[in-house]
Amino acid sequence: ALLASAQSTAVKAQQDAVVNKEAARVAAEEALMMATASVDSADAALMKAPVGKDNRADVEMMKADLAGARTSLDAVRQAITAEDYINARQQAESIKEKADQIVNDVQMARDKMSGGH
Repeated sequence: ALLASAQSTAVKAQQDAVVNKEAARVAAEEALMMATASVDSADAALMKAPVGKDNRADVEMMKADLAGARTSLDAVRQAITAEDYINARQQAESIKEKADQIVNDVQMARDKMSGGH
């Protein structure tokens, strides 16, 4: 009876591991989709960013940050392929935060320039 109980517990643990792994995969893929959407939004915002002598360097820095974020999306995809779901999700969330910050910075620059006229 003890052996049967141990086997039953082992089977349950194995089933739980499969379910948890699948949940982690789904969470990582969702985070990647959201990060990709944020990078695309930041890209679109930067295309329309007002560029003047006061903020040219800032815009160039944001473009470089965004290029880095886009490259990092590939690393997230590779982590998902390697089944490193937790790391992939954390990277994707970090990329999304960076891209969202760029969108906010562009909006603030736009507001500043339109408010000054």
